[in-house]
Amino acid sequence: LFMVKGFLKADFIEILREIKPNLPGLRKIYVEGEGLPEGFFDINEILQCESTEKEREEIRSTPVPSKAPATLLFTSGTTAIPKAVVMSHEARVWVGIRIAERMLIVEDDTLLNPLPFCHEFGGFTIVSHALICGCKMVIMDVFNAEEALRLIETERISVLYGVPTMCSYILNSPRFREYDLASLRTGYMSGATCPLELMKRVQEDMGCNISVAYGSSEAPSHTISEYEDPPEVKAGTVGKPVRGAEVKIVDDDRHEVPLGTPGEIAVKGKNTLMEYYKNPELTRKTIDDDGFFYTGDLGRVDGKGYLTFVGRRTDMIISGGFNVYPLEVEEVLYRLPYVALTAVVGLPDSEFGETVCACIVLKEGMKVSPGEVIEYCRKRLANYKVPKRVLFVDSLPTTIGTNKIKKSALVEMLTSNLSLSSVGRGKG
Repeated sequence: LFMVKGFLKADFIEILREIKPNLPGLRKIYVEGEGLPEGFFDINEILQCESTEKEREEIRSTPVPSKAPATLLFTSGTTAIPKAVVMSHEARVWVGIRIAERMLIVEDDTLLNPLPFCHEFGGFTIVSHALICGCKMVIMDVFNAEEALRLIETERISVLYGVPTMCSYILNSPRFREYDLASLRTGYMSGATCPLELMKRVQEDMGCNISVAYGSSEAPSHTISEYEDPPEVKAGTVGKPVRGAEVKIVDDDRHEVPLGTPGEIAVKGKNTLMEYYKNPELTRKTIDDDGFFYTGDLGRVDGKGYLTFVGRRTDMIISGGFNVYPLEVEEVLYRLPYVALTAVVGLPDSEFGETVCACIVLKEGMKVSPGEVIEYCRKRLANYKVPKRVLFVDSLPTTIGTNKIKKSALVEMLTSNLSLSSVGRGKG
């Protein structure tokens, strides 16, 4: 096992010391440092070794089969229990080539990777771009908006990656105007759809012709915007399938629906998973005989092949018998000048089954009442989509490292604190 000593508050050496007696097959653990416990070895011993030409030739003459398992990665668990995804070597290379060509990445580019390596986006997708194109990748152990700004300036970053939340933090940094961001050329956001106002600010205030991509641990970066797509297309859709990939939208019986009709997103391509590790039942349930992977996400496809991400099936709110897609409500809320971040979730309600609740992080120094927010939405949304509760919070729960808003945790927090006086109520 190769590992670091720890991350954030986790002491990996102590964790491994506790569980190692139960892992008889684990013979050596390599980590950087001295004074290591028994069974732990300094990784520098390996880094000082050099292969011989004969050894290198042996490796080149017996390449790894393209269909062989390359990685085992756990899903982030934003909406469910994490699952172990097995991906092939072919899939890893395929993703890197397809996205790099859509983004026009070349050897002279410098990439900023602010995502953790335990995540598909940071650990494999971005890394594949750097390896395949032969360009420099700047790594952040933990994302911090001001540090990201500093790195963009000092390292002359040309390709920026992240989730929309990260871009929002950068733009709302008090020191944003102090840094030179002229080196930025492109990049892409994934993990969530980007609101139009945020997209415009990234392109205009940061000067970054950024795109939006859609994928998952099981089918990374399956679609992405065209390089020259206007902001409205990049914010309203998650682009087109990459070369050689397919997308279709199906109903509950997995029958394909007409263009423009919402349904479950199913994808196919060489970037889809081989299997869920030691879970053949789930593998059979999510991958059909034709090789389509059923994502559990909701979307629709237009006549030009662009995919619009509607939301995750588990996020959908059913209020009074009507389906409410949180993303649509969030898009409206992001138009408000005082909203820095927002997340819309459904909470249990004895009358409607679920009620729409908007959680908002205000920009620094801004004030507004729940009633004003509700009234603003009432003029722009159908009555059943208007938030009945508005809660102002200092922060939203996010996944560690990736900063994706974790709605399951948010709902859990809210259902145990429904008596909070800061929750605003509005009449349906």
